[in-house]
Amino acid sequence: NGNQFTLDNISEVIEHLKSLFNCKPQQMIIQNIEFGFNANVNFEPQQFIKGLLYQNGKQFEYRFNNRFAQVVHQRYFLKVYNKSEQYGMADPTIRIELKIVKTEYIKELGIKTLADINEQSLSKEKDLLLKRFDEVVYYDYTIQKEHLKEIQLRTLRNYSNPRFWVDELNIKSRCYHRKNLILFITRFSDNLHSQIRANLIRKFRQINQ
Repeated sequence: NGNQFTLDNISEVIEHLKSLFNCKPQQMIIQNIEFGFNANVNFEPQQFIKGLLYQNGKQFEYRFNNRFAQVVHQRYFLKVYNKSEQYGMADPTIRIELKIVKTEYIKELGIKTLADINEQSLSKEKDLLLKRFDEVVYYDYTIQKEHLKEIQLRTLRNYSNPRFWVDELNIKSRCYHRKNLILFITRFSDNLHSQIRANLIRKFRQINQ
C-alpha cells in the first residue's frame, strides 16, 4: 500500500480472484476491511504524528520508534503512520488508515461481499475515514509562539500533554479546551491536519475516477 491503488486496480483484483477461486464476487464475504490514503505533504510526517493526543476519548498508542500511532476501538482501529520512511519514498508521505473489525460496521457502508466494492461504497468509506480523522485531537508543533502572552504559553504547555486531556479534564471541559486548541491552531500554525485532509480528498478523486 505504498502505491496508488485505483478503482480499476480493484476491478482487476476482483477478476483475478474470480478466476483463482472459481466463484463469484457475491460469494466472497468480507469479514473485516482496511482502507486508507497516502497523503503527500510539504512537512516531515513526524511533525504531525508526535502531536497526536486522542480520538473519540482514547489516547493514541505509539510503536516503531514513534513512527506509527493508532487508536484501538471495539469496532475499528484508526492508524496514522510515516509511510515515506517505511517504504523509503522520496516525498514526505503520511498514511491515514481505518481498519474495521466488526462485520455489522462494514454492512453500514453497504458492503457485505466483494461484489459491493464499487464507486459508491468507496465514497462511503472515504466519508467515514474523514469523519474519524476529524475527530482526532492533536497538538500542532508549528504553532508560532513568538507573539503569544505568557498565559497563552502556559495553556499550550498543558495542551501538548496527553495526560492533561485524559486525566485532568472531564468530557465537558475537554470540549471547551479542544475548541480553544483549534483556535490556536487556526490562528497561529500551519494547520497540518487541514493540509492532510485536503490532500486526502484530492487523492480520493484520483483513485475513484
